[in-house]
Formats: sequence, structure tokens, C-alpha cells
Amino acid sequence: MSNIDLFKLSKDITEIRLEEVVLGYHGIQIKNKFSFNIKPGSMVGVLGSNGSGKTTFLKTLAGIIPVLSGDVIIDRCPLQSLANKCRAKITSYLPQIDNQYVDFSVQSMIYMSRYAYQNHIGEKDFSTELLYSILDYFNLLSLKDKPVRHLSGGQFQRVLLARHLMQQVPIHFLDEPSNHLDPYYQELLQKSIRSLRENHHTIFISTHQLDWVIENCTHAIIMNEHIPNIYAMSDLNSEILFQKIFYLSSHHIHHPFIAD
Repeated sequence: MSNIDLFKLSKDITEIRLEEVVLGYHGIQIKNKFSFNIKPGSMVGVLGSNGSGKTTFLKTLAGIIPVLSGDVIIDRCPLQSLANKCRAKITSYLPQIDNQYVDFSVQSMIYMSRYAYQNHIGEKDFSTELLYSILDYFNLLSLKDKPVRHLSGGQFQRVLLARHLMQQVPIHFLDEPSNHLDPYYQELLQKSIRSLRENHHTIFISTHQLDWVIENCTHAIIMNEHIPNIYAMSDLNSEILFQKIFYLSSHHIHHPFIAD
């Protein structure tokens, strides 16, 4: 049994701040200037209807897409000023869709997330125990040598989750991470996210599971609005979220045989 804590915080973050950020891609603006601060250790639900800009928002905060204007500040340093390897030690982005049709084995694809810690001869202090602990955690040991192109959608999603955890960063951007997962692995994912939060990681998660966001997140960002706003979860409930995201009204119906 491994003694490695897979969810231990690798680096303390003191500040996450957005200053007059304008979102877009290929020079096309999709969201106007907005600013806010996020306290490190928060869990933020990124909510919105299809096409509202959730993925663009997450990729921008992760430094994958540049801001059209403004700055994303982490520990008083603009994210875009950091070299790729420095940024990869702070933030990690779990994509909604990734290329499965490659010849890499499961363990090789997971190990790729360690590139920020490598030089021309590899990673000096690489822990094989860490790799195998993560493979075991996501039930991938029996698949470790299998090419990822031969995996099912759910198996491949577990590889992406394992690769993400292997990067060992303090700030996580998760884009609909439960895609393709069956109920057992959805529960394992939720357990993993709770463990990250308990260890003071900062998490941004895009999802359509509004009840889960209400129960687990500290804040929510509504992407349907032209200028995205951040809300404390104490100010929101399911009725408000349905109205703001889907422009639908909802109300409680009392079941005649089941208590409220």
C-alpha cells in the first residue's frame, strides 16, 4: 500500500486575480471586461448554457488561450508572462475533449504531464511510486501498457483524470470532467475533487450538475451574462441558477406522500 498522499498541496498560492479581462479567441471578443478575486482554496462552479464560453474561460485562466486584454494574476505575477514550464507547475487544465487516436500507452500518456519537471535527461527525482499509485487509484494498472486508442471513452477519461492529478499543481481547471464516466467513477471523481478542496487546492469546474455545484462549491460564475459575474453560493439556489442560466422559472411541488 502506497504512503503517497495524492492530494497534498504542492505549492501555496496567495492570490488569484482577474483584472479587466476580455475573453475571446482568434481576435473575436465573446465577453466584455470583468474583474474579480478568488481566494485560494475556493471551488468555483463555471456555469452556463451550451456555447456560453465556459471552455474559453477555463482555457484563458489556465494560460492556454491569451486574454484579448487585461491580466490574470497569480501571486502578483501575470500568468501570460510565465514560461510554459513555470505555468505547468501552477495550473492544469483537464479538457472536455482530447485526442485519443495516438499510439501512446496509458502510462506514457499520464507521465507526459511531468514535462515541466524534466530536462534533457528526464526528471531527476521522478517517483515511480507516484505513477503507480495514481494508476491504482483510477483502476488503470491492468491497462498501463495498452495504447490509449484502444480504450473505451470512460477508460480514456480516467487516463485524462490520472494525467491531470499526476501534474501535481495547486490550481485546477476541470472542463466537464464527468464526461463518459459511469456512476462508480463519477463518485470516485467527486471524491477526488472533495479531497483536493480539503487540501486547499483551488478548483474551477465546468459542469451542468447544478445540484452538485450548490452542495459543493464556494462560488459560481455565470457565463451567460455579457460580463460574467461571480456569486457566493450562499446567494444562490437552484431556482435562481435555472433562471440565470437557462432563462427558465422553476418552483417546488409538494409530493402528496413524501415529506418536504
